[in-house]
Amino acid sequence: MSAPVAIVTGGAGALGVAIATTLLDDGFRVALFDRRGAADAADRLARTGEAIGVEADVSDEESVRAAVERVDTTWGRWTRWSTTPASSRLIRWRAWSWAPGRRRSTST
Repeated sequence: MSAPVAIVTGGAGALGVAIATTLLDDGFRVALFDRRGAADAADRLARTGEAIGVEADVSDEESVRAAVERVDTTWGRWTRWSTTPASSRLIRWRAWSWAPGRRRSTST
């Protein structure tokens, strides 16, 4: 039986690589989707399992269709999809500082 297939968007970023590493450790083949750097990230991860990098822009439907088609052609149907944030500019972050007896937050 072949290994299950997972797709990780934002796959070249730190969070995407961490998710992909966990999936590889769990026996998945992993396709990393990202606008830039997906192939390089996949090359680094290939030491621990089967990984491919696919340039894809998740804001462009045709780009995603083409990327999924490449995964389907390479390994067959995917079974997991992990989406990581496309950009921190899209998210309002709140940094928390914890100290004994008090809590302080600052927006970044």
